[in-house]
Amino acid sequence: MCFTAGCIDWLPVVGGWLVKAWSYYAYVIVFCGSVVKDDAVRLAFIVGFHVLMALLLWSELTTIATPPPNVPAYFSLSEVDLRLLQEARTEEARKGFLEVLGQQRGVLTRGLDGAVSYCEVCERIKPDRAHHCSVCRRCVLKMDHHCPWFNNCVCFSTYKAFLLTNMYVILLCTYTLFTAGSYFHQVPWNHWRITEPAVQVSTMVIVSVAFFFSVGPFFFFHLTLVAFNRTTLESLRRPQFVDKGDTFDIGFHNNVVEVLGHSWLLWLFPVHTSLGDGSRFPTKLHPHNRDRFHVRGI
Repeated sequence: MCFTAGCIDWLPVVGGWLVKAWSYYAYVIVFCGSVVKDDAVRLAFIVGFHVLMALLLWSELTTIATPPPNVPAYFSLSEVDLRLLQEARTEEARKGFLEVLGQQRGVLTRGLDGAVSYCEVCERIKPDRAHHCSVCRRCVLKMDHHCPWFNNCVCFSTYKAFLLTNMYVILLCTYTLFTAGSYFHQVPWNHWRITEPAVQVSTMVIVSVAFFFSVGPFFFFHLTLVAFNRTTLESLRRPQFVDKGDTFDIGFHNNVVEVLGHSWLLWLFPVHTSLGDGSRFPTKLHPHNRDRFHVRGI
């Protein structure tokens, strides 16, 4: 049963790979091989397609293969703390004890009930922006959402690669539309008989348009999240901070650097350059929160 469920989880990923394999055949073999007659133009088209496809696959495979990072050990409870929490007789006593544990670990946000967020499954204090993923069965740092198209959590360790995957999908679709579309404009329609090149190229253009208008708005939504330093979950429910007026939004430039890193030369490549370890983040009122706490004996 578990094996069957695991195979089902991979179906969207395999489906995406099949679409990319077909698009490679339709563009490189059929369009460039049969439709484009000029050798120099054909070479330029093929090189451009391969560069974008390589960057797309690199970004996608990085998103798929990178596991969510482990929550630092100091967020876990010792046997003594766990026993004291379980022995709390009232909800207020439990909240009070969690507050002490949260402050020791530098947690700045609270749950809807005003208490420090605690994961009953993992038996640990949840770091800011962390959530328990029921699919991954673990607490995930800076969780955005669990994405079936990657069979992985989009989170602190994968968010940059996830963004780049979406960006390169859009760029590849745009490239395909402009290059293949130019031949639609040049070739008289009565020459486009029901042949393999006509069917393949027409279908490729339709699929490119469909992906552009489906992935495009999603990508630009995530760009706004980066600009304001939010996750998808935080856009649905804003974090509740201990200090009124606090926020993870630390200015456009700093927000972008948090995700993409300091070196703009690496922004377009799916290498991990996000700042920190995903358990603590600077905020408007606590700009040095990452280095603010040093927990001993936990």
